[in-house]
Amino acid sequence: MKQNATLTGESNGPKYVQVYSQLKADILSGAYPPNTYLPTEDELVSSLTVSKTTLRHAIALLRDEKMIVVQQGIGMRVLPQGRNPISNEKYKHSNDIRIELLADHPQVTTTTQPVIDIVPAEIRVAQQLQIATGDMVNRVQRLQMVNDKVYGYIVDYIPTALVPRFQIDNGEFFYDVLEKDYGMTHDSAEETISAVNAGFVEARMLDINPGSPLLFLRRVVTGPKGIFVYAENLLKPDLFQLVVSLGSFRQGE
Repeated sequence: MKQNATLTGESNGPKYVQVYSQLKADILSGAYPPNTYLPTEDELVSSLTVSKTTLRHAIALLRDEKMIVVQQGIGMRVLPQGRNPISNEKYKHSNDIRIELLADHPQVTTTTQPVIDIVPAEIRVAQQLQIATGDMVNRVQRLQMVNDKVYGYIVDYIPTALVPRFQIDNGEFFYDVLEKDYGMTHDSAEETISAVNAGFVEARMLDINPGSPLLFLRRVVTGPKGIFVYAENLLKPDLFQLVVSLGSFRQGE
């Protein structure tokens, strides 16, 4: 269990959003396991070097997102997030997994101009990339659109130790640029799919209410020299769905 929170994430945005993002990342990474308590208000104010007002705004966002429950006189208890993987034998018989965009035809898909900056790797990013927390990474943010409607928000992370300063022009394909300009090819990728509630930042990006359900895709990409990309993709289920086609399976599966 983590004893002291520190503000190691991105420097952009209001301070309370930075604190919220850092505490949320710590909770999701398991630094604060379910049914344990966050440090006290005074401890967080000291370790994060913020005011009580800033901290209380961040705590309110976590509470509204049902990440924590504030118990008067006891503390801030971390709630289970329901992200344990579910295993089912019938998915061993899947013939096909495909993406369907729920928009009128013809469907025109685009991405917005990438926003690229260099930030310290938060705990969850560092764990996926197998680097140290705080190591610098390129962060590439884009919105995904179909017929001019935003349906997804994707963030790719690349260690600066591998690519000192990543650049991509609008309209270019991310992995094509990695191969063409930086000589980085991928051998394999693993994608994890789960469901989450939109946090404050994601809600603003996707123009939805905080707490709205989203599909959450996490991808780890491996090349000849190891892991070089970690991606997080949040998708609106009213415009995007994954369909699994199943072969034969036994009754009760």
